[in-house]
Amino acid sequence: GSLFAYGISDGGSDWVTIKVKEVASGKVLDDTIPWVKFSGISFLHDNSGFFYARFPVPKTMQDGADATKAAGTETDSNENQLLCFH
Repeated sequence: GSLFAYGISDGGSDWVTIKVKEVASGKVLDDTIPWVKFSGISFLHDNSGFFYARFPVPKTMQDGADATKAAGTETDSNENQLLCFH
């Protein structure tokens, strides 16, 4: 395929941010998918997009929350996992 999707985790957290890169040029695209956890990345055969699983933003990390708090330090339970297509 022409695209490569990968996950980046900060500080050993289970939370991952998915990024997308063009294979030929190596250019990282603007596509950024946060709050991914316990997910694979599966492209369709025609390379038109991929499936992944994510959770809603934890309540302790939503707007108005302590911005200095690092992902992975919250104590919210992970509920309502979503299957998404990008």
